Amino acid sequence: MLERNYQLTYANYFSDAEYIKLKLYLDNISLSPQKIFFPLRELALNADFDKEHIVSEFPEIPLQDIGHIQAPDTKELEIKYNYMQELISELETKVLTLPSNDNSSMQSFLYLNILLKMDYLLVPKYTFYQKLSKKIQAYFANDQVTLESRNEELREYVEQLKELSFETFSKNFYDAKYTFSPIEKSSYDEFVTFITESQNKIKWYKNNRYPQIIATIYQYMAFYSLYNYGLNSVIKELLHTLVIVQNASYFASLECERLYDFEKETLNKRAIISRLQDIVSKSQEQYKNLALFSDELNFTSLNAFSHSYYNMLKNLDFEE
Repeated sequence: MLERNYQLTYANYFSDAEYIKLKLYLDNISLSPQKIFFPLRELALNADFDKEHIVSEFPEIPLQDIGHIQAPDTKELEIKYNYMQELISELETKVLTLPSNDNSSMQSFLYLNILLKMDYLLVPKYTFYQKLSKKIQAYFANDQVTLESRNEELREYVEQLKELSFETFSKNFYDAKYTFSPIEKSSYDEFVTFITESQNKIKWYKNNRYPQIIATIYQYMAFYSLYNYGLNSVIKELLHTLVIVQNASYFASLECERLYDFEKETLNKRAIISRLQDIVSKSQEQYKNLALFSDELNFTSLNAFSHSYYNMLKNLDFEE
């Protein structure tokens, strides 16, 4: 508890005779929106994170004040569980298609993509979320560890998820509304740099005739951006639309409109453009030079569409 207090700026933990509490003192006389935003954000995010951490480490401790959270219905949980198993099965098949030597980087994309995809699409909580986020963070933090070793860590974790029973899986989900984003705000230039660097990697794989990894990298780019960057609402909605396109079967199982037909390999051009028009039009009051870019998109294939979509995301005008 004392160690956590050193990590906090505005709030601090204390204990009374019965509970451990996170408290915040503010001077009501000098309050302003900015002065209250960051303290409340720190309070909310840390209370939420630490509560989930405690549950994952000490499952016998009952949670308090959970009236605002709602358990998802069984059908939705079954869809998510089956989808997770499907992803793992597809991953195992894809790993077998990689070249027998010098495939560590491609394995990294495959394993990181599936974990980032689970985080964004399944939205796990409690122990599932805690372990998942730790695996992702450890991969990027352990620069001194070989790529092969880091991949093996991810592979072993995916194997654990494969053995997860539906009963255990279903205990790691709930629905709740969120006020504050846990990700610090990022600049648009940071996002553009990441997209450009990722496209250069795709170009290298194309030139060296490794086509089996390209579609995975296009998906990874969207999931990593949503996981790692505090993007403005326009980019997040545009990326989410790309995620719906690239993962059309999953969203169709949740009764969402299908934006891509994997059997026919065709894109739902009209529906995609309509979504983009809605996103851009409602944002033009704030960003006066933000323009619809659907005319620049390539609808001939999913990979071509993804490539052209990222090109357009790199050239948006967010002048207010």
